[in-house]
Amino acid sequence: MAPPWTASQKTIANIPTTTDKASRPRQPIPGYSPPAHLGRLDFHPAALFAAMARCAAIRSIAPAVSAALASGTRDLVGALVDDAGKSFDLTADFDAMADFEKTGLTGRLGGGFTDLCMAKLGYAWMDLASNLLPGHSGRLGDFIYDGPATGGHGVVLVEAKATCASSVTATDVKGTAERGYRNQVDPYVGSTSIPGVGTIFQGYAVCLGAAPGVAGGFGHVVETAVATVPGGSGGGGGSSAAATLVGGRLAISNYRAVSNLINAPVLFAHLEQLLGRSASIAGHEQQRFLRLKVGDQWFLTGSAPSFDHWPSPGTVPPFMLDEAVAEPLLNQISLIVRQGRRPWDGLPTFLLPTTPESFGPDATGRFPFVRFPDGLAYVVGKIDAVSSRVWTPLEGLGPPVS
Repeated sequence: MAPPWTASQKTIANIPTTTDKASRPRQPIPGYSPPAHLGRLDFHPAALFAAMARCAAIRSIAPAVSAALASGTRDLVGALVDDAGKSFDLTADFDAMADFEKTGLTGRLGGGFTDLCMAKLGYAWMDLASNLLPGHSGRLGDFIYDGPATGGHGVVLVEAKATCASSVTATDVKGTAERGYRNQVDPYVGSTSIPGVGTIFQGYAVCLGAAPGVAGGFGHVVETAVATVPGGSGGGGGSSAAATLVGGRLAISNYRAVSNLINAPVLFAHLEQLLGRSASIAGHEQQRFLRLKVGDQWFLTGSAPSFDHWPSPGTVPPFMLDEAVAEPLLNQISLIVRQGRRPWDGLPTFLLPTTPESFGPDATGRFPFVRFPDGLAYVVGKIDAVSSRVWTPLEGLGPPVS
């Protein structure tokens, strides 16, 4: 095997989706059916690294710690995955690590793989379930997701799993996912409502399996069963809209993590304040963004106030936010700031667009960036043009300036 994994697109070729027969079926919801099953997942290394970074940043941690986790995980996974071939192959070096190191990395791999799967299923925004339901952290799934795939019916609870034992099989991966769903997801589906976010009406457990030194990885998804009724099992599936309503707490938590990754400290501080996690911040402070064109898309990324020249490698963070999402997001945040809302006043619902996910080269072989449905992007290609924009919390996002 030949690490480091730097360029080859990997495929988890067979990802079955099943229900846990020991769990309660949910009653059909008129007008809704779950998203189409994945079947397979294709992803460039940058996509998995970015997803793992998203999962780390969703905690309220300092940006420097988030950046260290992202870069350290990227280097470690890169050193342990074979760059040759299309299958996701861990090298035998994984087994040489101490048990506590393997446990930590396995958990991060499970989180990143799960986030890629949820994006492909049509979910865009997420937060840690323990952040939103702090009294239930012991036997609670990992993440809460919302997005076009919910059809406006609520939110979904997701447990992320992975197993990287030397003898792991597809049956083992299925069993791990089923137990995760039964113990950490099923008890909350249909019975738990999160103020300012929504009711948990659907759930998943996602598991990644890989045997060190053995070619090929496994995936399995367990989703909420739907009770059958005479004439069928529920309504038809919904379609993705140009903009989707999302609860204020979930949107702000999601983009607090994004602002952490894109190096936007003023925005990060205001979102922390809106969540009740920091002291008051002056509304006149400015967040300067570099506006960068990559391929045919424009993105925003944070920058130091003195930085106003063409970006060079290592100077501009590779994480950026799609401008098509950033503009309505920042203007809605400014509206909340102008209204003087405090955390205990309740946060309004956001109306936000989503972007097509991009986890590998398109049909023409072009791959300028990784992009998630919430607009977070990880730049892979070259930067074609640059300008800047300034966000002032009280006034919103200003126009582009060359």
